[in-house]
Amino acid sequence: IDENVGTIPVNGNGTLIFDNCDDLDGLVDGVIDFTWEGYDESVSDFESFFVEYDLIITYIGEPQVPVVGTISCAFSISNCSATEEVEIDDGTRYRIEGLVVEDAMFGQFFIRARVYHEDHGYIDMRAAFISYCDNGNIEFAEIYVTDSTDVEIPLVVISNCDEFTVTFDGVSTTYLQ
Repeated sequence: IDENVGTIPVNGNGTLIFDNCDDLDGLVDGVIDFTWEGYDESVSDFESFFVEYDLIITYIGEPQVPVVGTISCAFSISNCSATEEVEIDDGTRYRIEGLVVEDAMFGQFFIRARVYHEDHGYIDMRAAFISYCDNGNIEFAEIYVTDSTDVEIPLVVISNCDEFTVTFDGVSTTYLQ
């Protein structure tokens, strides 16, 4: 961003460097690099952007959590994808690959991703028909999980603005949003 002119160039890039940045719950260290193309000032929107990050998050009194990943969006086809690797406090690493968010018609979204556990393999997740209420809660969504046996299991169903139902191992539980 050109601070002297106050405008965003059509194409550009930048870097954010965090050095003991206080995020109220802990500290963030690391680097976020980003690039963008096709900025249109008249609608304040980009054709595409790419973000790559390598961060360490330290919550007060907790071990450090390394977070590494990428985000890539091409708005001309209403599509974003991301990959991320997280190591939790017991040293277990999870990797999310192929995270794709698609803008469907009529204000609905579709999301899919594969989550890897270093010892247990992976599950595929798919969320369909996601739409939002006026209050920001999810109005409708269906979330499915597929394991390595290729069986798809409905896990979460949201059918109103106030609550959702999680079904696991044949037991359904309803929660407030």
